[in-house]
Amino acid sequence: MKLVGAKLSTIKIPIILNGILIGFIASLISIIIFLLYITYIDKYINLLKIFNLRNEYYFIGVLLLGPFIGFIVSIFTLKKVTLKIKY
Repeated sequence: MKLVGAKLSTIKIPIILNGILIGFIASLISIIIFLLYITYIDKYINLLKIFNLRNEYYFIGVLLLGPFIGFIVSIFTLKKVTLKIKY
């Protein structure tokens, strides 16, 4: 990418945004699975009352935590990305 004149930010920003998007999608999938659990399985196994979970706090926490973890993982992944040309 250095040979075509790309800056380091031009390479890193789409990867970071991709990590945030994947984290958001993963958190939505987690919420869907939790809703399916509440709807079907909680009638037989009552874990929500045992652990005193409140649904709205769980949803907010998961929606915030998913993209945050995606961002952190992207940053750690891009630590060694440089524009130095190795011969």
